[in-house]
Amino acid sequence: IPRIGTILYIDINAYYYAWSLHCRYFDLIGLTFAQGKHYAEENCSDYRQFGIVAVLFEMIPFINLITPITNVIGSLLWACDIERFKEPLRHPRSYLLSPSPALIEQEQTDYGRTEYEKDKISPPNYQDTIHNNIYPSAPSIEKQ
Repeated sequence: IPRIGTILYIDINAYYYAWSLHCRYFDLIGLTFAQGKHYAEENCSDYRQFGIVAVLFEMIPFINLITPITNVIGSLLWACDIERFKEPLRHPRSYLLSPSPALIEQEQTDYGRTEYEKDKISPPNYQDTIHNNIYPSAPSIEKQ
């Protein structure tokens, strides 16, 4: 049954596709995987509506060459609207202020990385780049 199967495919994948587009946003604001999932579940209808349109456009031949890019841009604009207009108690950052114990997972602070892996890699600070010239292609700075 081609029509019913297509509708079911779009409906099943819509929520998860929209949520996957916001995973990086949740990571950048410091939410754990469980906190991001909880926020997406609380706003399930918004994620489903965005995902239905996004998945539907990705199924149209020739248009689907540009829709992955436009879907990412749309999710970024949506994240900007969340940052700008969401009331404080409904904002994703409110989970950082008072997370419930059910949303906190041990050793996981963002999507896919553990606390240990995150501590191992740290970018050089500004003083290191100036005084030690850690980037060999950069011109040397004469010390006075």
